[in-house]
Amino acid sequence: MFSTDIHVPLFRTQSGKTFDGLPRAAGAEKGKRRRVVAKNGYVVGGLKATSENAIRSMTVIFHKLTDEGTDPEDSYESDTYGKWEGGNKAVITIDGKVPVGVDGYYGLGLDQLALIVTEL
Repeated sequence: MFSTDIHVPLFRTQSGKTFDGLPRAAGAEKGKRRRVVAKNGYVVGGLKATSENAIRSMTVIFHKLTDEGTDPEDSYESDTYGKWEGGNKAVITIDGKVPVGVDGYYGLGLDQLALIVTEL
């Protein structure tokens, strides 16, 4: 999931059309790359992560997109990527706002992760 090869973000327009963004280089490859894409009408609404010195596994939470923001009552989750047991568990959510990006730090592993949100 956390490949360190060339990263190409994926965007979806309001009409449902998807397109790749500009590639982002991040060093030598370490592990497998995984792209998880929301179903039509849904957006990333949160993340569940397990960490021990870095994020070791993650599940993506998707929320239904509405005219007022997102609806956490209408949601579903991706598979869990990474096979780490124990450590600390954390959940971050967008509280009905609209996600527009991801921010974080990485070194040997993914050390910090946050969702960037905006109001509709």
